[in-house]
Amino acid sequence: MQNNYDEEGVPSTHLIDAIRAEPSEFWQWAGEAIDNSFDASATKVALIMNAGELTCWDNGEGITKDRDHALTRLSVHGAMVGTKLGRYGVGIKSKAIQHGQCIKFESVSIDGKMVRFWDWSTVRTSGRWLFPKPNRFPAHGKSTYTRVQILELFRKPKERDIVKTANIIQRLYYPAMLYGRTVTLNGADIQPIPLPAMTDVVEGEIDLGEGNKASVIAGMLVDHKSKLKQVDVSYAWRLIKKESAFACDGYAGISAMYCRVSLEGGWHLAKFKDELFDKNEYDQLEDAVAEIIAPVLEKCHSASLKLRTNRIVQLLNDMIPDHMKISRPVKKDPQGRQGPKGGDKRVKPAPDTDPTPTGPTSGRKPPRGLLIEFSDGLHETEGFGRALIEKKSARIQLASDNPHIAKLRAGRDEELCVIALYDIAMLLYEGQNSEQLLFDLGDRDHLGLRAWKKVADHYQQAEAAE
Repeated sequence: MQNNYDEEGVPSTHLIDAIRAEPSEFWQWAGEAIDNSFDASATKVALIMNAGELTCWDNGEGITKDRDHALTRLSVHGAMVGTKLGRYGVGIKSKAIQHGQCIKFESVSIDGKMVRFWDWSTVRTSGRWLFPKPNRFPAHGKSTYTRVQILELFRKPKERDIVKTANIIQRLYYPAMLYGRTVTLNGADIQPIPLPAMTDVVEGEIDLGEGNKASVIAGMLVDHKSKLKQVDVSYAWRLIKKESAFACDGYAGISAMYCRVSLEGGWHLAKFKDELFDKNEYDQLEDAVAEIIAPVLEKCHSASLKLRTNRIVQLLNDMIPDHMKISRPVKKDPQGRQGPKGGDKRVKPAPDTDPTPTGPTSGRKPPRGLLIEFSDGLHETEGFGRALIEKKSARIQLASDNPHIAKLRAGRDEELCVIALYDIAMLLYEGQNSEQLLFDLGDRDHLGLRAWKKVADHYQQAEAAE
């Protein structure tokens, strides 16, 4: 019978060149090494980065005989008791190829002591994936451990590489450190990031069946400079998502909160262990988390909207023509002198204060000119808002509860938001002031027409840019 099949595909050793062509940072090596150590149920991991080596030592269960093949095959991961994250068998070996010419394994397990060493250049030039067999020795009563060394480095780590590696390890593995696992780098302990101080804390447990569970804690940050913010999702001992908007779709101001989602069970991770692979699992988890943290998200959104509204009001009033901008009446002292020192200076409000009075003030005259502001409870009776016109001043109140205005205020493009709201404000003003439509502006366009022109010009520029 004729054989209709080609020879089984085996990658050429030229694959080593392809792997080395991909950039790799030192912290990526460290992450893969720590994952493997924790997979082996290690509680202590010691990393060394210097000009001569990249080394990872751990007190895990060691490399047993049945996992020898996993050391040499790029696509094989030796199953371990504590396995959670090292699933693809590519990480540490590809990092060894990228960072150095040689790799050495030394390990003590229940099968005794094992030592194994090879040079990638020998493998490359031979054209075959052949590796020297491990040397095994008795290890009577010795504690289990594993040491993996990458030698003859292509690039020596600098101080900035060491600092960056320490910072990223601290950020990625703080869940493990909080539960008692330790990591050192060049002899120095990497300290866990403590959970931040929070108010309005909510907590919850999630069980989606088939062993997929999660615990959730969230709250408003007391210190907005906290290293932990937004949403962290961790699986086992490390983060798979950090400072994300997971479960926060549609809410603003989430940098003022912190939420940690800790996964337990049989979740399926994507190749690089930074995402959930199964979309159905992802969607179910996101919906469940969003329900638990909804009170915190609402508070974030409300606080963010308030700050943004204050900024929008300032921008709106900055757009008013200079000759019509708000100004306070000139103060007079009992002797009739003008200004705080008798000069003809007008008292300006402080930059961080609202120049708009919020209630009746005895003994004060109303401000002169035009002012734009937001007001609640106008939508039902006024629609988009109203213009309150007095003899020397006009106050335009935009209805904050109008759905169209609310949508504009929440929009991502703040510049378009301000232009559109300014347009609405000017039309409200001119509609109320219909008997004096041009507001004594001579041959200049009235305010509403200029606002429309601003909108048209902006959209034309945006379309041209696209």
